[in-house]
Amino acid sequence: MKEGCRFVRATSVSEGLNQRQMNGVQTPPTSDPRQTDTVVRSVNRSTHIPMREVISAAELESEQEDAKKRLREVQPKRSDIGIDRDDVTDVLLATAEPEGGNHVLLYGPRGTGKTTSAARARFLSPDETPQPVYSITLTSEQSAASLWGHWMPKGDQFVWNDGPMLRAWKEGALLVINEIDHASEDVQNVLHVLLDDPEVAQFTLPTGETVRPGKGFRCIATMNGFPEDIAEPVLDRFSLTVDVDRPSTEMIEALPEDLREEARWQYKHVDDERGEPAVTYRQLEMFASLRKTLSAETAAALVFGYDKSRASQLVKASASAAQHFQWERQFSDPEAFNALEREWEKRHAARQDALDRELQTITARYPSPPEPVPVTPDLPVRPKDSIFHRGEIAAWEEACERIRSEADHTYRTALDAWYADSSRIERTRRELVRPLREHFSTEEEADPQPMKAKEPKLHHVKQETEDLSEAALAPVARDELGNFLKTCAQPEGGMHALLFGPPGTGKTSAAVAAALTGSTGSQPVYSVTLTSEQSAASLWGHWVPKGDSFVWNDGPFLMAWREGALLVVNELNHASEDVSNMLHVLLDNPEVAQVTLPTGETVRPQQGFRCIATMNGTIDDDVAPAVLDRFSIISPVIEPSTAMIDALPEHLRAFARYLYSDKNHDRLDDGSPAITYRTLSKFGELLEDIPEPFAASVATHGDLQRAQSLLEASVGGRAKLMEQKGKQSPAASAPSQHAEVE
Repeated sequence: MKEGCRFVRATSVSEGLNQRQMNGVQTPPTSDPRQTDTVVRSVNRSTHIPMREVISAAELESEQEDAKKRLREVQPKRSDIGIDRDDVTDVLLATAEPEGGNHVLLYGPRGTGKTTSAARARFLSPDETPQPVYSITLTSEQSAASLWGHWMPKGDQFVWNDGPMLRAWKEGALLVINEIDHASEDVQNVLHVLLDDPEVAQFTLPTGETVRPGKGFRCIATMNGFPEDIAEPVLDRFSLTVDVDRPSTEMIEALPEDLREEARWQYKHVDDERGEPAVTYRQLEMFASLRKTLSAETAAALVFGYDKSRASQLVKASASAAQHFQWERQFSDPEAFNALEREWEKRHAARQDALDRELQTITARYPSPPEPVPVTPDLPVRPKDSIFHRGEIAAWEEACERIRSEADHTYRTALDAWYADSSRIERTRRELVRPLREHFSTEEEADPQPMKAKEPKLHHVKQETEDLSEAALAPVARDELGNFLKTCAQPEGGMHALLFGPPGTGKTSAAVAAALTGSTGSQPVYSVTLTSEQSAASLWGHWVPKGDSFVWNDGPFLMAWREGALLVVNELNHASEDVSNMLHVLLDNPEVAQVTLPTGETVRPQQGFRCIATMNGTIDDDVAPAVLDRFSIISPVIEPSTAMIDALPEHLRAFARYLYSDKNHDRLDDGSPAITYRTLSKFGELLEDIPEPFAASVATHGDLQRAQSLLEASVGGRAKLMEQKGKQSPAASAPSQHAEVE
């Protein structure tokens, strides 16, 4: 087994953690012969905090948080203790026993392939029949009866109906439980029986039948976060606890080359408190997919539509990685680099010789003039020194001075002419040499030696540095959004999108317009609106009476899944915790997504299924990160489309554009304009039947301030429109139009 693998055996916890354990010292191995091949579980698995007999709820919660903090301080970092990711599936298969048992808990950050590894862990029976697989996702409001079984009327009597957990138990199947940390207390109690030792596990149903796990039954549970988030009695029943802290090599290699190192780096630098990387594998995967048809900037903005900081960092990280890999390909092999250096030197010498020849040709064509040489003038013979020849000597000196001055003047004149000629020839040469040197410099290859010393620096995406409530600019033009969503749809499905922005910008209409049209007709569209009180059963499916019995009725989520339809989910930020957990399955990768219904049927999304969610406002903590991570496209819709604006009366169109621009400061607490497009549209329709002041009052539901603003905008817009058409404004001749709204 590779270094770094960790298997943790769940042992009983009956005593508190002693001082040796708190100091990070492992307890001695158990004497139980069935556990001799396992490792005693780590400190965080055996913590027991002794408590006072009387304690308040606030004190209890505070002590629990302190205990978790102390545990994270003493245990190793996640990136240091994770099992080798490529061994996970092999380990799950190798530890499967024909008799069953050896239940496994897989935990770790989002996007590491935990559910995929779990689904691949089923074994083949002696007759080569694959082990059946049941898959369920837990929510905090789910009842044990929906998973274990319950009575149902049939005719004039009630019959017992097994749930997916009990079916897997009886059939000796592989049961995959997702989001086990969201299990309700009711479901946790059933898990005590489900995960018990197969030699002693049994359960007596209300029918009086006593059932035991079938041969080969095994449970593999997955969760984001840390094992200490699970109740200790449930955690104690897992034979293996595996930290899947990073994607597998197969997953990493599926990414483009410039994103692979980023994926590795992200999962080595997971935030210890949040337990999540700044960029998940799914986000890198979607960025790579969108980048095939869009620019890197637009693709990043669509993946991080709510966070400009991480979007720009991702573009910078991918660009730096591409430069780094290009540098590595050139300089990582010493022999190849030496050959590259020799070739460069040969080409450089040849080009330098060619340049020198061209320069010599230019010099020969424009030779420099000879520099003038000073000439010593011929002076007359000096008279003899004598008192009788003083006059002659003075005349001779004057003549010599005159001759020297004339010679010097002649030389300086010739020198000035030489300078002028030389400058003119030099300028001519320079004009010919400059383009020649530029040509050679442009085509000259960079010297690999200094390039080798300058290894490009890799940039990585860090945790967000901006407030998530600050919306980024729309990466896709508003009028192109509908067609863009349609062209981004993949035939096999997936590529889910989230549209957010102020009310009245046409988010839902853009989502519905994204339905595909094929040879068999338009793609069916299902539309739901979420509320905080809505249950997952109302959307996923439930039992309903029919005649003298109950039958299963698919909800809109399941209908869209089965038909490969377009599912439009409005008000995503109002989803209850129950519905939010169910969205994990609904939005999962179509290659691995599946759910087992209470009827025992395992359902998978059909080809073409896609979800487009909408919400007002901005992305905030109301949407769970695990849900956001499953959307391929997250795009703000900050203004109505041109078609919507043109549908308004002409004098209201400029005001509509103003309402959704940065110039409008009359906004509500959530950032949306006080007067929305819907208000303008209703006001425009009412103008056809009732006077303008009354129409403004009705459209704003009696809000006098908004009605007055709407009335002033309408009158001003009409006046400006009339002025543009060269007519007199009615505002000057009809001041009654400005009457206050009563």
